Amino acid sequence: MAEAKICFEKVLEKDPQNHETMRILGSLLSKEKSPDDRARAETYLKKVVDVNPADLEAWIELAELQERKDVGQALKCNMMFQFLPRNPAVLTRPLI
Repeated sequence: MAEAKICFEKVLEKDPQNHETMRILGSLLSKEKSPDDRARAETYLKKVVDVNPADLEAWIELAELQERKDVGQALKCNMMFQFLPRNPAVLTRPLI
């Protein structure tokens, strides 16, 4: 997994707005034990959902990260992606 993280970090160095890479790297970092890695994961995943609020995978990863430190914030993430399919108006306002 360390090699994969290095590869995705190199992609982000060349293309810092690559949200697909951010989502994948955020997912990889969210599995790490290091609080610094999890904080970086949260930063990447928040950028992804800011740009693409309909990215359910990113919302799920973000909610799982939040569960470890703030259950209230995790519930907010959970509620947001539950309403996305039924309420497109949610996509036009800040989510977190």
